[in-house]
Amino acid sequence: MERKIIGMLGAVMIALATFCPLVRVPSLEKINFYSMSTGELNGIILVLLGIITCYLFYKEYIVIVRILSAVTGLLALRDLIFIVSDVKNVDNRLFMSFQNDPFPLLKSLGMEMASLSYGGVMLIGGVFLMLITAFTMRKRLEMNLWSF
Repeated sequence: MERKIIGMLGAVMIALATFCPLVRVPSLEKINFYSMSTGELNGIILVLLGIITCYLFYKEYIVIVRILSAVTGLLALRDLIFIVSDVKNVDNRLFMSFQNDPFPLLKSLGMEMASLSYGGVMLIGGVFLMLITAFTMRKRLEMNLWSF
C-alpha cells in the first residue's frame, strides 16, 4: 500500500513538474518544457506517462507498473539533463562574450546565471520516487503472482 501511494505521488509530481519552471535564467526567463521548441513533445509525453502510471498504480497492475515507472523516471531524468545542459551552453556562450568586458561584475554574473527552479526540484523528486518504486516492488510482485 505504501509503495502504491509513493508511486502515485511520483507520477503526479512528474506530470505537474512539466508545467512548472525547471531552470531559472535571470537575463532570459524561466524555462519549462513548453517554452522550448524541442521540449514540447517531451512534456506532453511525460504528462501522459504520469497519468497512465498513476492509473496503473491505482489498479495495481504490478508488472506493467514496474516497467512503466522505470521508463517514465528515466525519460524525465533524461529530459531534465537535456534542458539543463542546453541552458548551460547558453550560459557558456554568454560568459565567453563577457571575456572582453573589463568589468568583473559582469563576469561573475555570467558564471552564476542559470539555476534549478522549483519545477526541476519537483521533477527530480518525482524521478526519485518513481525509480524507488520501480526497483523495490519485487516482493510485492512475487506475492501477487502467486495469489491467483
